[in-house]
Amino acid sequence: MMCIVEVEINNKKKRIKTLVDSGNMLKDPINGYPVIVVEENAIEDILPKDLIKAVKAIQGGETSGLENEFISKIRLIPFASLGKQNGMLVGIKVEKIKIIFKEKEEYINNVIVGLYNSKMTKENSYNGLVGLDLLNVND
Repeated sequence: MMCIVEVEINNKKKRIKTLVDSGNMLKDPINGYPVIVVEENAIEDILPKDLIKAVKAIQGGETSGLENEFISKIRLIPFASLGKQNGMLVGIKVEKIKIIFKEKEEYINNVIVGLYNSKMTKENSYNGLVGLDLLNVND
């Protein structure tokens, strides 16, 4: 199943085609917010440059000197997958996203957008993963 996720950051919006992934049960370990995983390059045009710099620094293992206005939005999300048992995903807290699924639109508050720094598919058929817990699949 596919759905569309509209991410909004600093009044800029981007729609992303996502795969509904029953295995995506990622949560922010601090507050339990759900995590959607998105290819970094799919939303980098709506991310503030300082936020991109902070994310790149964290992905490179650098954590000192990251005291800017965006550091409070960055989260580290631990994950395990078939190829990686102890992975760490850099995420950004967003106030809300819009999910378009089965011709319905739903806004969801307090979501983490996990940034995946590679391609999910060779065909570019989708650019993100959404867990079932974010969808109202019984309607």
